[in-house]
Amino acid sequence: MKRNFSILALMFFLCVSGILAQEKNDFSGTWLLEVKNEKSNSQSKYTVKNYTLKISQTGEEIQINRSYELNGEPRSFTLRLFSDKRGEKNLISFDTSETEEKSKTLWRKHQLFRYITYRKYSSNDWTYVSTNNVIEKYKLSEDGKTLTIVTQDNYLTWDSGFSPSLQSSKYSSSSSLGSSKQVFRKTDG
Repeated sequence: MKRNFSILALMFFLCVSGILAQEKNDFSGTWLLEVKNEKSNSQSKYTVKNYTLKISQTGEEIQINRSYELNGEPRSFTLRLFSDKRGEKNLISFDTSETEEKSKTLWRKHQLFRYITYRKYSSNDWTYVSTNNVIEKYKLSEDGKTLTIVTQDNYLTWDSGFSPSLQSSKYSSSSSLGSSKQVFRKTDG
């Protein structure tokens, strides 16, 4: 009787493990950003071209190498993620600067979610720090050939510092909410 119960329990465990494993998509491969309208990009002071993701996925670890050209200059950085919510720290590139981001990554219904926080420092005319909270959602198409990344920004900015040209100090805060969608096509396989 104990033996039958043990076999039944083992079969149940294997079935549940199989079902849970099926909820994770495999994003491995090389992905190229689909550019719909080149004209809208020409109004920006930054021109991004050849935006490529190279993703490798082993168990709970996902590595994403992002490479692109910014105003004709090649740039790249690699994200190392863990989908078991243990958290991660990565050095990322913004426009012409780099900063460290902290994130937690997890699976929900065949989609990968990243909850990200980073601080960005600026020192133009005013010195300020912005604390940014971002949610990224990675979704694979049913045929496995399209990867969509939806990014939702929600950030608070505190300005504090001194403006040499105005000879004054300032403190203020603001918040913003924005969202973007990037569609990538698989270039291998």
